[in-house]
Amino acid sequence: VSNPHLTGTGLNETMNATEVLKASKSVSSGVIGIFGTLSNIVSLSYFLRDDTPGGVGTKLLMLLNIFDLLVCVSASSVVLLDSIPATSPQLIALFNISQILFRIATQCTGFTTCLLSITRTIAFQCPFYQVNNVAVGVAAAVHTFLISCMEIVVLVLFWCGSEGDEMPIRALHAMNCTELTILSVIFVVVVSSNMFSVVKLVSQDPEGEIRRATITVIILSLLFCVFNMTFIGVLGCIVL
Repeated sequence: VSNPHLTGTGLNETMNATEVLKASKSVSSGVIGIFGTLSNIVSLSYFLRDDTPGGVGTKLLMLLNIFDLLVCVSASSVVLLDSIPATSPQLIALFNISQILFRIATQCTGFTTCLLSITRTIAFQCPFYQVNNVAVGVAAAVHTFLISCMEIVVLVLFWCGSEGDEMPIRALHAMNCTELTILSVIFVVVVSSNMFSVVKLVSQDPEGEIRRATITVIILSLLFCVFNMTFIGVLGCIVL
C-alpha cells in the first residue's frame, strides 16, 4: 500500500502546507522585525535628543539599543532573502553578510547586557565607587572587534575554499565553540550579578532612581537569559 503523503493529493497537500508555513514564517518574522526596528529607532532617538549627560549605564543602554536595532534589521534581511530564490551570486553574498551581521549583533547584545548588569551591580553594591567609562568602552570595542574578525574569517574561508576542503568546517566549529563559551560565561555572570542586586534590593528596599534603574536592568537581564537559553542550547547541540 502506497503512502498517501508521497503520491497524488497527499503530496500536493504536504507541499501546500510547507509553502504556507514558510510564508507564515516570513510574514510573522517580517512583522516582528518591522515593529522591533521602529521601536528601537524611537528609543534611540530619545537617547540622541537627551542633552543631559548620562553615566555609564545610560551609554550602555544606548549601545544595547543600537545592537538591538542591528539584530532586527539583519534578521529581517535574512528572512526576506531566504524567501527569494537565490538566482545570483550577489543575493547569496548579501544573504551571507546579513547572517554575519545578525550573529555579530546577537553576540554584542549579550556582552552589552553583561556589562550593563555588572556596572549596575557595582553601582548598587558600592555606590561610592566610580566605574571607569573608558575601560567599559574598550571592553565593548575589543569584544565587537574579535567577534567580527572571527565571523569574517570564517566567511572568507567558505568563499575561497574549494570543494572537499575541511578548513572552513574546522574554522566554523572553532568559532561556534568560542561563541558558545563566551555566551555561557556571559549567562553565568548576568545571573550571578543580578542575584546580588535582587538580594540587596529586597533587604534594603531603596527608593527613587536607584530602585528604578536596578529593576530595569534586572528585567533586561531576565529577558536576555530567557531568550538566550534556547540559542545556547541549539549552539551547544551543533558543537557537540
